[in-house]
Amino acid sequence: RLMKMDIESSEFDVLPSLAQKQLLCESVLNTITIEWHDFFPFLKSDQALNRARAIKEHVLSPRVCELGRSTAFEEVDDESFLDDGKPLPPVKTAVFELANGKIHRESIDFAATNKG
Repeated sequence: RLMKMDIESSEFDVLPSLAQKQLLCESVLNTITIEWHDFFPFLKSDQALNRARAIKEHVLSPRVCELGRSTAFEEVDDESFLDDGKPLPPVKTAVFELANGKIHRESIDFAATNKG
């Protein structure tokens, strides 16, 4: 059983739940290929970066699975979709960040940011 995870820093929201539910065990998932997004602009504060590093260290620990061997993680950066000849859809997404007690909204046009 294989999982591909490339979810633009949301891995730090998803993986703690998988670990807590004992789903990061080889008996559930043999391997997760993952692109880690533990850097700016995905994580915009020292607090977010420190949280991400702690989560990454925890889930990569051989002791994350209490029931046996832990799931293997393989770091993969697969951007092959950029070379498939198909244009990216003009989708905008909102990124919310808690900064100084306020919600900040930023829109990103992925089609525009990934052009040549």
